[in-house]
Amino acid sequence: MTDVTVMVPVFNTPQEFLVPALESLGAQELGPFTAEYLVVDDASTDPGTVSVLRALERSEYPVSGDDRFRVMWRQENGGTARALDTALGEARGEFLCAAGSDDLYKRRWVAQRAAALRENPEYDVIYDNFCILENGVEAP
Repeated sequence: MTDVTVMVPVFNTPQEFLVPALESLGAQELGPFTAEYLVVDDASTDPGTVSVLRALERSEYPVSGDDRFRVMWRQENGGTARALDTALGEARGEFLCAAGSDDLYKRRWVAQRAAALRENPEYDVIYDNFCILENGVEAP
């Protein structure tokens, strides 16, 4: 069984945000945990978004040869909740994480969440903080 399913809903995310987001997920240091990444396109119409996801589906780019990534395609735009529902139907993980398609993740983001949930079985949900970057620097 997979420890963590990371669900990534995508709708017309510009390439300049989508690629680094996927790269940061692919670069996760998982420690003792295993992960799968379910990327759900919610009927994007942007050719750049679709191109990145098609390449990801073929394991070519941006995380070459990483079979932990699976791309799913919704035919009709249903919003973030429907895209997450699509991923949920295919999830194999003991724990679930939702990740933004335009966010960057610290290298141990997945492992830290999995560890917190495993160490605290009474927890059903955890929420984490974020920081805003401006030109690559944390904004005040």
